[in-house]
Amino acid sequence: MFFFQAHSQARYAILQVMLEADGLLRIEERTGEDGNPDLLIKLERSKIPTEGKRVIGDFLRKLQVSKVTGEGKEILRLKKIMMAHLISFRFFRS
Repeated sequence: MFFFQAHSQARYAILQVMLEADGLLRIEERTGEDGNPDLLIKLERSKIPTEGKRVIGDFLRKLQVSKVTGEGKEILRLKKIMMAHLISFRFFRS
């Protein structure tokens, strides 16, 4: 599966939105038992109905408004931000 497929980009965008939310999701770099780098993902379940719902709703609303109004520049700006964040995770992709 390639990252440039739409569903992969959508999952990554949602991940970024959740990471930017206040304490909803954290990713920590760890060293695994095999000595290789690993990631520990921590999701605060109690914040899903409140903070999670709010940030995902805001993101989807912003994306939909940009698409409907034809604001191509805003969509490209969001995509550039998303792609810039990808660099921080490239080491962990297989």
